[in-house]
Amino acid sequence: MVTVKVFPTLRDYLPSEYPRTDKILLDLSRMGKGGVRVKDLVKFLGIPREKVSVVILNGIIRKDLDMALKDGDTVSLSPPIAGG
Repeated sequence: MVTVKVFPTLRDYLPSEYPRTDKILLDLSRMGKGGVRVKDLVKFLGIPREKVSVVILNGIIRKDLDMALKDGDTVSLSPPIAGG
């Protein structure tokens, strides 16, 4: 299982089977036989790739969606963030 935290503006893309809450517990085996990467997770959840610009994997900020996932990981997905 991985814990997926989805920023509120991205939750509208989630399939109806997932609650619109701050985190989802997801069994990686639902996405295939191993080798699941963050980009596969984003696609599986129905979030357009261009809507995700920041990924935090186990507390480390990443920009690359090609990182492999394993049971116990926590992934946070965020859209582009701008400030002034």
